[in-house]
Amino acid sequence: MGTKRKRAVDDEQKRAPPAEKTEEGEQTVSHNSHKTPSAPEITQIKQSTALFRSTTFHALLTSLVPTVLPKASTIPTLEKFLFDLYAHLTGLKAVEGDHPLRAAERLASTPSDAGVKKKKKKEDKNAVTGISVPWTKPIPTEDVNWKVSFEPPSQEGIRLVGSWAGNAKSMCVKNRSGEWGVDLAAEMPSEMFQEKDFSNGRVFNKRAFFLATLASSFTSGDLFKNIEALYESPSHDPRRTCIRLRSRDPDHGPLPKHFYIRIIPVLPPNSPISLTRLAPTQSNLRIQSFSDPSTSSTPQVTHPPSPAYNSSLSLTTLPPTLLLTIHTYSTQIPSFNECLVLLRIWANQRGYCPSFSKEKGTWNVHGFEDIGGSLWALLIGVVIFGERSVVSKNGVSGKEKARPRMKVGKGLSSYQLFRAVLDLLASRDFVRSPCFMEGEATTPYALETWLEYEGPVLVEPSGRCNVLSTIPPGSLDLLRTDAQSTLFILNRPSNSSVDEDVFGEVFARDEREPLGRFDAYLEFDLSQIPASKLTFAELDAGSRRTYLLAKIERRIRDALGSRAIAVVLLTPHNPPQPISTPTSSPSTASEINRIGVGILFDTKEAYRLVDHGPPASETSAATSASETQEDDDPATKAFKDLWGPKAELRRFKDGRITISVVWEIPASTVGGMMVHNARERIPARIVTYILNHHFSIPSSEILERSSFDDVLVPTKGVERALGPIAPLYGLGWRGKIKAFDEVVKRLKSIADGEAEGSVPLGLVNVQPASSDLRYTSVFPSTPLIPSTSSDGKFAKWSPAVHRNARYIPASDIILQFEKSNKWPDDLPMVQKAKMALLEGMARGLFSSSEWTGRAEVVVDESLLELRGGWGGMDHVYLDIVSPEGYAFRAWVYHDREATLLSRIISPSPLPSLLTGEKPPIWVVAAAKEALEIHEKRYIHAPRHHAAMSALHHRIPAFSHTVRLVKRFFGSWQLLSSIEEEAVELLVAGWFINHASSAVSSTGTGGTEGGGEVGSGSRGFVGVMRWLASWDWRTGIQVPLYTTTSSDNQASLPETDTPDSPSNTINPGAINASWILRTELDIKGGMWTTSGPHVGVADHVKVIAQAFVDAVVEGRADDPKSVFLPSDTYDFTLKLKVEALPRYLQGLDVKEELLRKAGNYVNLLQEPVQDEPVRVDFDPAIMYLRDLQRVYGDTIQFFHDPYGGSIIGGIFNPALNVARPWKVLNGYSTRTADEGEERKKGKKGEIVLNVDGVLDEIVRMGEGLIEGAIKNI
Repeated sequence: MGTKRKRAVDDEQKRAPPAEKTEEGEQTVSHNSHKTPSAPEITQIKQSTALFRSTTFHALLTSLVPTVLPKASTIPTLEKFLFDLYAHLTGLKAVEGDHPLRAAERLASTPSDAGVKKKKKKEDKNAVTGISVPWTKPIPTEDVNWKVSFEPPSQEGIRLVGSWAGNAKSMCVKNRSGEWGVDLAAEMPSEMFQEKDFSNGRVFNKRAFFLATLASSFTSGDLFKNIEALYESPSHDPRRTCIRLRSRDPDHGPLPKHFYIRIIPVLPPNSPISLTRLAPTQSNLRIQSFSDPSTSSTPQVTHPPSPAYNSSLSLTTLPPTLLLTIHTYSTQIPSFNECLVLLRIWANQRGYCPSFSKEKGTWNVHGFEDIGGSLWALLIGVVIFGERSVVSKNGVSGKEKARPRMKVGKGLSSYQLFRAVLDLLASRDFVRSPCFMEGEATTPYALETWLEYEGPVLVEPSGRCNVLSTIPPGSLDLLRTDAQSTLFILNRPSNSSVDEDVFGEVFARDEREPLGRFDAYLEFDLSQIPASKLTFAELDAGSRRTYLLAKIERRIRDALGSRAIAVVLLTPHNPPQPISTPTSSPSTASEINRIGVGILFDTKEAYRLVDHGPPASETSAATSASETQEDDDPATKAFKDLWGPKAELRRFKDGRITISVVWEIPASTVGGMMVHNARERIPARIVTYILNHHFSIPSSEILERSSFDDVLVPTKGVERALGPIAPLYGLGWRGKIKAFDEVVKRLKSIADGEAEGSVPLGLVNVQPASSDLRYTSVFPSTPLIPSTSSDGKFAKWSPAVHRNARYIPASDIILQFEKSNKWPDDLPMVQKAKMALLEGMARGLFSSSEWTGRAEVVVDESLLELRGGWGGMDHVYLDIVSPEGYAFRAWVYHDREATLLSRIISPSPLPSLLTGEKPPIWVVAAAKEALEIHEKRYIHAPRHHAAMSALHHRIPAFSHTVRLVKRFFGSWQLLSSIEEEAVELLVAGWFINHASSAVSSTGTGGTEGGGEVGSGSRGFVGVMRWLASWDWRTGIQVPLYTTTSSDNQASLPETDTPDSPSNTINPGAINASWILRTELDIKGGMWTTSGPHVGVADHVKVIAQAFVDAVVEGRADDPKSVFLPSDTYDFTLKLKVEALPRYLQGLDVKEELLRKAGNYVNLLQEPVQDEPVRVDFDPAIMYLRDLQRVYGDTIQFFHDPYGGSIIGGIFNPALNVARPWKVLNGYSTRTADEGEERKKGKKGEIVLNVDGVLDEIVRMGEGLIEGAIKNI
């Protein structure tokens, strides 16, 4: 060993680059060799690892930040325009006070070119005919006795606010539309206002006139020739309207490309309006029609508080205050700027930002439409400077006191500070635990008044404004779950490949797409809600749209209750409106009114069938449960008001009588067939009911976009062809599982001698090993329909069953008998013993008079013929059809069989006198195949079945997701190369390693990742997104059986890690396949030895990315449009439909092929009479296996087992290259033509005989093949 090691070192030294000599004659190491890092470099590496997760992650962050900041070259151009704009605003002329309507009429009649000398009378498409004033409710009428005026802002009253004012080069982040915004606060002079302007919207209407006057000044002058002025109303609230300036021609305008400026009117510090009026308990809307007279003897008018109105009023004073606060943070916290950038990038990728993109499917999380960097900056201030304690004076409050939160140091890195803010968001409920930031000692009003506020509370340091007032609780719930999910991702162990994935998931991936984000997602049109009388709540909200959205969210949250951890409204982009009288097109209005509802399930509560209300009173018991009685308690009234006629009085088994709502599972949605995941759709049904009952939106206009269940039931239009089978789909998997339990009882009673008939060995165990028995088969098995045949009720197919629905799948079960020395040591005799045991079982079944099923021992002679007649192959099984009509295939497990096969493969070194003759090579090859089948069928398959069944019970969405992924792969003709167990392992790997729902070592779903995946559709989209980016050459580790660490990574030997070269596929290998490792299959090839090959594995990534693109672009509205197969094959074999017993399971069923030829198209084809029932008989699959066995090295075949009517084929491209002729090529050849690829000067070369091979294939499928189409 020492000599070999020395030689290896010498060889390495010979290969090393030569040393270089300096001028002093000293030798230095070549630059190509590795250099030992210096002490400062080592220190930097350690700091990067400690402060930024790792050096790789730090480098990725460093490269990301500059891409979202404005380029330095654009700043001078922007600053020049800002100076010109400043001069323009301060030089405007004052407008004397006038009645609001007279002043508005004067602006509306102002010509667009006022003050500009006309050279030519030319029509300008950009011309503005007049300026509209964005009045707020209550809109001024002729009866008002106050006036509006305009005074230009003072020189000190115009200032930059927001991120650009802080540090443009390191804080201003572009939004999702790729634009940078510059906010300019313009203080409205105090002379414009009076002390009582706080009431009834006067301050907002004076602000609107001030804004309109500014807008009119932008319609003339050389500075604004190429500038377009627009009104922008964040969240559709006219009280927050501002002016947006942008270039009409971005390439030649005074503003740099991708920049816009917002002018925000604000109240001055010396405003006559008292800041005490900003308290949420104040009533600033005092309109007589909304007042409530008291019941006392002296009538006194009371006015309800107007918290939303007051918050909007406080926002008009906030920008200058926030500017000072953010400036203080940026100077005191070294990493503040970079942390703020990271938070905004993270938020932008998840829709917590304004977006003006017009792409389909672009949504904003409701409430965050106008949240720039201020919220994220204040959250950094919370974790650094802490919060103040506020307690209710009377001790009564609807809020919980937040636990004291430890402050973090100012010296944290940006990444550490980023994590600290996420931890705050992940653990804080701002509705139950208000947050009052440390700041000024004196506040305009008592902060404890916010303890009576129903919504979320985060009061900024000055104490005057709640910055969360415009954000609904559901949006903050989603923010909290997103923070939890991000922390779950960041807690993964660090290495180079993982860090790149973590960085991509946290900062680079667009997470706004709703189908992969929510368990249920619906859309409706807000304009479908009928108009109603103006109410005080609508007036307080500011606009009808804001009021309706708040009411809709509150109603849905109340209805779903504990079923959901987050209920979120998604709103489309709100395009700025012209400053002239707006004339939005109907299409634009329709897009704006389209609202999305996203729901994240609490998987422990979401699927319940009953919502219990309060106990029924005697009066309620005597009357209708849905009718509200005067003597009902408040809880009963609220429950009845919420559910209306859906509320029913019910008595339960425990004796309770309560008013409840019961959600029946629909018996059918497609031709009498139950949707087996109906419980998943209960929350969506609740939302549909609430929108219809309370808001009169037709149910047909409420679209559920999150379901792909249509591909899991037979195609609409084939109900008549399915006939009596259609209702049987409603039985689901429970019917077959119950039948399996009965079969097991009968088999054990036979083995124990309790029933007639017996076997010499006791039956120790019966293990299932089939997707039909673990809820992961695409279609649940339907039982056989009894026939009237004299041979037995399951001997012949019932004539009522269509010939394209005559398929009965067999579920594998494993019989394990007790150990005994009676078992022979000869493999062929072992098979004979198995045959005897199975025959004894069959006789025992038939000996019972109660047994009305079928049982027959099957000997697969064809398998023996293919192996030269060697009888050691496992070729004996028992087909059982239970009395209920379900089929099972029983195999016998003998533990010594593997030992006997190993002896043939690796003979003992003892002399031939003792061991006998050495087995022939073909026997050894057959033994290797038999051993592989034995391990897969008897060892790994039952364990895999148990693990998948456990995941089904732990994660409700797991089996649904598996079914969708199988259906997707099947529709793309890939399941002919991918085993269904491999698909299940892929999905299990995503749920365990990548999904938010972490599976803990105890087997229960954890909440570290912000909640489990609650629906199969969400899981399906998540799996597809992962497959689109998965590097399959490195494999995946799936800890199915044990979890040994907190990160859910199963332990592997040190020499066999996921990144080790031994477990990385060579891209050039012909039979390369996925590596799916489990604790019991470290190499990860048990379910992938037969495929997929390199081309198929790459194709999976391509179609997964195509699916993700379709979902993001909104092209997945019709699920079947993304499940249709590709036709890019070298040749296609069209199968005869009448020979396909599973044709009705297909996605593209041709109804005309099911009808009888003749004049009457509504007649089905005549049923085939007296056709025997053959278990697991599918001619297309059998033909495909024959093709793969004969042409496996020549052609890659593709077929959909779920009703596919074609078989596609792609020739091995290596065989199309001309090569010299030789004996035993292994495939059909012909002489190469002149025009074909071959070496120069070579004659007699051969290529693949494509036509000959196709002719052979067609002859093999005679009677099954309708035709072959050659595409090359």
